[in-house]
Amino acid sequence: MSVAFEVRLKKTTDWLIHYMSGEATEQELTKIPSEVVEELSSFLPPSNVTVYRGIHFSYRELAKMGTQWNQIKIIHASQVSSWTHSLNIAREFATSNYHPFGIIIEADICPSSILVDTSRIRQKFFIADQKEVIVFPGTYRIQIIEYQQPVLVTDQYLKLLKTILKEFPHLGDSYLTLYGDLPSHRGRIELEPDLVTLKITGRSAPVATFRSYQIQSQNGIKYLRLTPETILNFLKDYLQELITVMFLSNKFDSVSA
Repeated sequence: MSVAFEVRLKKTTDWLIHYMSGEATEQELTKIPSEVVEELSSFLPPSNVTVYRGIHFSYRELAKMGTQWNQIKIIHASQVSSWTHSLNIAREFATSNYHPFGIIIEADICPSSILVDTSRIRQKFFIADQKEVIVFPGTYRIQIIEYQQPVLVTDQYLKLLKTILKEFPHLGDSYLTLYGDLPSHRGRIELEPDLVTLKITGRSAPVATFRSYQIQSQNGIKYLRLTPETILNFLKDYLQELITVMFLSNKFDSVSA
């Protein structure tokens, strides 16, 4: 696609920089100055475009959406939103080190719903070229075309997930993680997206909890596979042992000769 235009107004340049760097305020996302809208209208596609968006979400969001999480057909955006011409870029946004689940959605967007197609601007306002299409707030019909970390969300799965989140509100909101941080120990246990596999990394001080379980090792990482019925008991036992070790460590550290 040939690019024939440049942004000239400072107000437009500032808005784009704020938006694409993630520093835009809520007002900038919902009430775009008319001068900005008018100038950016020079950078619209001549016809409808197919664009993609990668969305990732946490266990808590999954628990809230329930079994309907993978049946989304319409989205409602109260602010401007970012889409991309590139399916690969959408995949990058759907996968995250901090969020275990993701989907890639596709939409057919008409020019009147688009604030700006940044691929039609000569200047680059952000280091990464994300082939970004910024879309006005509104309601859009979408299709889920790919799943990242697909999971079968059943009623039993949701019941277990909600119980874990209730029992352990301090656990990480993305990957459910138990951290141990002692003078002689740095390690963590992560509950994998399938909710039955534990990944154990680092030096894990509380070892008594593991003795009655079969642990598999791969590339220095230990994996412990449990059933949904035993996962809660294991987490409780591990947490209690970790608290005990931390208590004893702190107690002995405070004793002076």
